[in-house]
Amino acid sequence: MIRSPRPVPSRLPALAAAGLAWFACLAGAAAKPAPVPPPPARDPTVVQLEAAYRPIAKINGPDRARRACADRDKLRTAVSALPKAAPAGSPIDGDAWHASVGGLALAVENFAAACQAPDLKVHHISGEVETADACLSRVDEEVQIVLDAARPRDLLPAMKRFQAALQRVVRETGSKQLCARRDELAKLLAGLVESPPRADTQKWEQAHARAARNLDQIKANRCRGHRGAEVELADAITQVHDGFYQLVLLLPPRDE
Repeated sequence: MIRSPRPVPSRLPALAAAGLAWFACLAGAAAKPAPVPPPPARDPTVVQLEAAYRPIAKINGPDRARRACADRDKLRTAVSALPKAAPAGSPIDGDAWHASVGGLALAVENFAAACQAPDLKVHHISGEVETADACLSRVDEEVQIVLDAARPRDLLPAMKRFQAALQRVVRETGSKQLCARRDELAKLLAGLVESPPRADTQKWEQAHARAARNLDQIKANRCRGHRGAEVELADAITQVHDGFYQLVLLLPPRDE
């Protein structure tokens, strides 16, 4: 008797399954988000500032300022070592960084002067008198401002566009150039009205409103070519610049 040949099992189902698995792998790989780059290495001078301030931050009690005076020279050295430009990863520009560091340097010098006075007070040329405690409170605030400004943040695309337009305005001189670009800045600022995820919505709305008012004042009061307009416009640019970077610093840092 002639036997019929044994049926050969088809390999098509297995090949199809393997192909589907391969495509699924590809799809998964394509859907996988790109890895987030790690934040840049921290600037050593910022780390030095933190180290110099840490012993002062830990002091409590009514005699805090007098005890903190012992560390004033270390703090002054750390502040003087801070870079001229913003650390890598910080989204603020040189002017904003310079203002932050300058505010801290002034606060530290006032505190050091109060430490050297027998009554622990600094007497300003204006006649104002500040106690060492008041000076140290200002140091506390200014240190946090500098440390926060140094933290890496990722600007939103709309913020990058506003920043680029603002830098063009800062580089230009004259009321005609600023007034001509005022509407462009206002339009770009309108695109930033909504707070980004994880930002403090209330603070964002307040900072945005201040920046918008500054731009409105440029158009209403400073673009009419009256005498002294150039000085007023320079002041207005500074206010718009500072208002924008208040928004920038409300962005959640990358290292959170």
